[in-house]
Amino acid sequence: MSGRRSWRESPLARSNSRSRFHLETAPLVIASSCLPSGDSITATLAPVTMGDRIRRARIGAGYRSQASFARALGVSKGLVHQWESYGKPPGRENMLKVAQLTAVSPQYLAGKTDEMRPPSVTVDDAVLVRILLAAQRLPRDVQQNLAELLEKTVSLTAKS
Repeated sequence: MSGRRSWRESPLARSNSRSRFHLETAPLVIASSCLPSGDSITATLAPVTMGDRIRRARIGAGYRSQASFARALGVSKGLVHQWESYGKPPGRENMLKVAQLTAVSPQYLAGKTDEMRPPSVTVDDAVLVRILLAAQRLPRDVQQNLAELLEKTVSLTAKS
């Protein structure tokens, strides 16, 4: 076909894990003038898979290629491809890395919520003072680990 692309070659078409094609982001628009009067069309959309969510989070975070995303995560491009295309779920550690790097919640990636961003947390001043006083009674090494954890948490929330 010269100059024309079939629907299977369209950037909107993608094979899912069952090798059936579906449209991802294009709205389904059917002009009523194309249908005989009285007819109706029912469309069933393919469910959003974990691979779709990982791909959307990756692109939303600015990683246009699987290779650049894999480098940032410290994994192989093939592994990212398996997550996105074949539905292989990432392990717990990699799931948390993906969530951190893309600033989305692990619950979104796992399909447990449709909210991409983790909810913001607010802490009452009195609660914060109680936490700090309790932390002073902890052993020194635990205090150090807690301080590092808080620093990482603050830096992650500052990025989002």
